[in-house]
Amino acid sequence: MSAAIVPSSKQKMVTPEGTVTPEYQRFFNAIAGSATPFASVTRTSSPMSYTASGSGHLNINGGSISGLSLRRAGSTITLSATTLMIPMSNGDLVTITYTGSPTLTFIPA
Repeated sequence: MSAAIVPSSKQKMVTPEGTVTPEYQRFFNAIAGSATPFASVTRTSSPMSYTASGSGHLNINGGSISGLSLRRAGSTITLSATTLMIPMSNGDLVTITYTGSPTLTFIPA
């Protein structure tokens, strides 16, 4: 028989030493879930496009960005070339024009 996920209302949350009890640690871990790891984005020749496969942020580090745009639901906006973190939803498309070699990382939500 497996242990209940939700601790009993009679269960203490904190030990006398001030740490969270194992029962509540398991509970908090179960509701928080595990984080999705960062995903390196492979650069292609400039200009390049990246389409998000889920919600998150695209981080741009280094290189020399001369153009940056975000397309969502059929509308495109121009972003400042100094934008380093772009919030993205599933299906959003970011187009980057660059010289040098920026490092691109997608950080899932």
